[in-house]
Amino acid sequence: MIGPLRLSFGNARMRARKSRLRNARDARRLRSIPGVASFAEALGLAPVTGEPELERALFDRLLDDYRRVLEDYPPGRPLLRALLARHEVENLKLGWRAVARRLPSDRWVRLWRPLGHLETLPLESWSEASSLADAVRDTGRTPFGPIARETLQAHGDDEAAAELCLDRFTFARIAEEAARLPRRETAARRLAMSLVYERDFDAFRRSIVFSGLSPELAGAATVRLGDVLPTEALPRLAAWTSGPLPFDRRLFRGVLPADRAIPDWDALRLAIRRERVAACRRAFAGPPFRVGPAVAFLLLREAETRALTALGSLLTGRQGEGTAALERALAASLLGG
Repeated sequence: MIGPLRLSFGNARMRARKSRLRNARDARRLRSIPGVASFAEALGLAPVTGEPELERALFDRLLDDYRRVLEDYPPGRPLLRALLARHEVENLKLGWRAVARRLPSDRWVRLWRPLGHLETLPLESWSEASSLADAVRDTGRTPFGPIARETLQAHGDDEAAAELCLDRFTFARIAEEAARLPRRETAARRLAMSLVYERDFDAFRRSIVFSGLSPELAGAATVRLGDVLPTEALPRLAAWTSGPLPFDRRLFRGVLPADRAIPDWDALRLAIRRERVAACRRAFAGPPFRVGPAVAFLLLREAETRALTALGSLLTGRQGEGTAALERALAASLLGG
């Protein structure tokens, strides 16, 4: 049994780190900083000279947060590990695409994100593989081993379907670990399911638009959406582009705001993320010795990392989608107010 003293220590340390999360006032100040080196210094990061180093430093800080929270919250480790797997599966998808396309390793290994002591998927399994079968066999000893084998058997020749399958496994694991939490962990469970449903809506849309799947098959590609929505709602959702969502939003209490219009799919994603920020705030106002505040802190840090990375892109002149993307990232974090 985990004693209250241990949880008290972890809670105090987590809240101290939470107090250093950036807010809207910080965002206004950071926008005016000239150059990426000064930007990193203002954030308390190690010196950097360019955007890749800044992005790496921000991600390393997020990993340090995960490491400390995993140490301090033993009861939440299965769920916290499942949340971390969302980042590691991006490495798996990268390696899968590279090996499937027979790309030389020097063309893609720099995109691999090392997770340090938290890593379960070795880069060498993919960078030194001569085929997908070899890579999947070497992955067998990792938590991704079973799904990698299943994906190879079912979608070995279809990269898009393979990626969808790997994503679904990762978020299904989050849903399963959330369901295993004690009943008192309401906040942690809702925050976890917010991530699952955000992914489900996105996967449903991509399955319809880019893969041409039927609404029923697109629903089957989701973790929970196809089970929660009535069968007749799936075709209506597939045809939806703007206006009121074609189902009762009360089904997604704590995920979708009940009083906000949803003009399109991009706005739907932003609405889910903004509602999650509000739910994170509420988690800190609840009982302290729960997993919920720790999950809330990590999700707020992830949102901050996305926003600061987007701001760093503007500072270095690589604007991508420009200020619109930055504003969306800010709005879905504490930096948006």
